[in-house]
Amino acid sequence: SGGCNAIVIDNNGEVIDAYNVLNNTSLNCAGGKYGDIWWSCEEIEGGYIWQTYPKDKSKKSIRLDNIGTGVYEAVTYHKDTKTLYITEDKPDGNLFKYIKSKKMGTKR
Repeated sequence: SGGCNAIVIDNNGEVIDAYNVLNNTSLNCAGGKYGDIWWSCEEIEGGYIWQTYPKDKSKKSIRLDNIGTGVYEAVTYHKDTKTLYITEDKPDGNLFKYIKSKKMGTKR
């Protein structure tokens, strides 16, 4: 099983905290960042994109069900158009454009 962790480093480069923000996933890849959100992408057939909150340990990760499954590599967000751009991890992989129209996920 896979997952995603957060590491907190001070101004001197010392690790002051480390903790899990996502678990029970598979082959997590590049993902992407927007504000305090980190998206983690599963690069496996039937994989999901997960929304995590590395700066807030109390928030649960969210599986973005409305996007569907795929072999995902990375994601970025255009705030003016509320659009996610998602890449696949395949030699002939696609670039997807997902326009958010409603709540996207299931809390975990």
